[in-house]
Amino acid sequence: MKIIFLAIIGIMAGTAFTGSAASLEIFQGGIEAKQDSMTDYQKFKKETEEKIRDNEKAIANHRAMIAKDTREVRDKHEKKLSKLEEKNKELKKKLADYKYDQKDESKWTSFKREFNHDMDELGKSLKDIGKDNVK
Repeated sequence: MKIIFLAIIGIMAGTAFTGSAASLEIFQGGIEAKQDSMTDYQKFKKETEEKIRDNEKAIANHRAMIAKDTREVRDKHEKKLSKLEEKNKELKKKLADYKYDQKDESKWTSFKREFNHDMDELGKSLKDIGKDNVK
């Protein structure tokens, strides 16, 4: 009877230990996934801040280029540049105001997708305004 009792306790202990180890691995995997996500956010933010600064420089360069144009051309391009500059400022504020939440991965994924789309559109518009300025 003691042998059966000890065998049952041994089996239960082994099962509990194995289950605990598996649970610990799952828990650690979840922590690593959250850390990877946080690292992704920090990398995204740093790279995007750099793109925003590049946009600011591109806008300033376009303004310097159009300074030599006729008043009509200058006015036309200045309106476009002002709109692009405002969009760049909006994106800068949107990035600064975004609060990363590790618990809501779908919110982060959605923000990143939409933000990248807006940045791409702004970048294309900046390139297009440069094409209009070529003589």
